[in-house]
Amino acid sequence: MANVFISYSRKNSDFADRLYKRLQQAGHDVWMDRKSLAGGQEWIKELEKHIPEADAVILLWSREAASSEWVRREIEFADGQKRPIIPVTLDGTLPTDSIILQGKQTIRAQGRFNEAVLEINAALVQVQNKATPRPDQAENASDKVDLKEANEQGNPMKRETAPSWRKGVSELPGWLQVVIGLAALVLAFLALFPQESRDDLLYRLGLLGPSATPTAKITAGSTLTPSASPAPASATPAITDTSAPPSGTSPSMPPPDGPATFEAINAWWQANGYGALTINSTLQDLAVRRERQLRSRPFDLLGNIELDDQGQTIEQSARVSGYTGAVVIAAYAAPKAPTLADLTDQIAAKIDAASRANYHEAGFSTYTNSVTGYTYVVLILGTGNE
Repeated sequence: MANVFISYSRKNSDFADRLYKRLQQAGHDVWMDRKSLAGGQEWIKELEKHIPEADAVILLWSREAASSEWVRREIEFADGQKRPIIPVTLDGTLPTDSIILQGKQTIRAQGRFNEAVLEINAALVQVQNKATPRPDQAENASDKVDLKEANEQGNPMKRETAPSWRKGVSELPGWLQVVIGLAALVLAFLALFPQESRDDLLYRLGLLGPSATPTAKITAGSTLTPSASPAPASATPAITDTSAPPSGTSPSMPPPDGPATFEAINAWWQANGYGALTINSTLQDLAVRRERQLRSRPFDLLGNIELDDQGQTIEQSARVSGYTGAVVIAAYAAPKAPTLADLTDQIAAKIDAASRANYHEAGFSTYTNSVTGYTYVVLILGTGNE
């Protein structure tokens, strides 16, 4: 991966911190002053050291950066060291006043952070493919030229030192080199995502078995009751349609410390006299989308699990999807499997007992990451379209 230097204005620190973290997660070696400077280190000397060592300088451009003397100095120094500069505009302004930056493609990040990260990573891959030698590599580069000339002259004491794998790739047919290059781009793209998101994507591509992505699959219109032998909490059981209980009977109350399966939730709902829950396709789609958003977040951003990644409440998301009835959400994300009480306690706090019988539709999705041990559960209840 690339050796990256981030140049930015201190007034844009929040964005710079987010980008720093995402690029590190993607495997890049990233240098940024507030993250990388140790106490007592001289700032200017560190900048003069790390910019020449960088494969590329990512410039976070904004109105604040345009008026920053330090940003201007870093750009000029990077240009003098012949380091590739990748401009990223944070507020829509463009670095048109800079001779150094004129003509460079600028990545737009305003309102599209994830897309901007993908474009930055693609630009870094291009930089690496061009393999522009850094100043500290100049001597080695000239040595390689001399060695090549020596080989051509038949000098047995000097041989080319190009890596054998690179020489082998260069001798492959052109179409195969293209395939290898595309595979490298795909791997770089996948590296941008957390492990659990990569598992889900690879599963959908057929490259991982179903055990890697144990997301419950529920069909619309099904009414579910608990199985006789619940699956252990560490695994997500398969959910299948079952017939409703015989007339005049009701499911027994499941144990509150049992696993939070949809069958157990439905049994709890019926045992309390609220009727049976039926899966609604719109609510099911919302539950799956919200659960995937939860597991794609870094652990330190799981604090507010009520809002989606655009800051919308479940009511707002439901309206956008065309669901007009009342909706509530119970969500869970923790490094252990949830109990039934973990979800029913949330429901009891959000819907009073007199109103619960009005909620007869649901969406449910759950996922357990086999690597981190984290379990994510989303239950959405609705009253039906008005």
